[in-house]
Amino acid sequence: MTVWNSTGPADNDFRVDQVTLAPETPAKGEDIAVTLTGTLEREITGGTFDVTVKYGNITIHKDSASLAPAAPGPYTVAAQVSSTTKDVPSGDYHAHAVVLDHNGTELAGVAITYPLS
Repeated sequence: MTVWNSTGPADNDFRVDQVTLAPETPAKGEDIAVTLTGTLEREITGGTFDVTVKYGNITIHKDSASLAPAAPGPYTVAAQVSSTTKDVPSGDYHAHAVVLDHNGTELAGVAITYPLS
């Protein structure tokens, strides 16, 4: 079961209402798409969506996707996390996803825990 929570301040400019992984139950050797859906409180002219995946204290993967300009309102960002190898340990993996504007100001941050078997 995937569990997530916000890691940023309550007044973030991107209020995340939903976090989804695809596939919903990731498996070793598969790519995983991480999607954040919510409301953007202010206009952005670009930025990045950075995702870091760890098993315990070991960083397994880092990825970054560019953000296009967007107006305030409903907003969705997604990043593809490259597959893990089939020989990684089974267990809970922890991802930290951060959305930054073009100045590097954090718009939102979430911590995600998901099982991998």
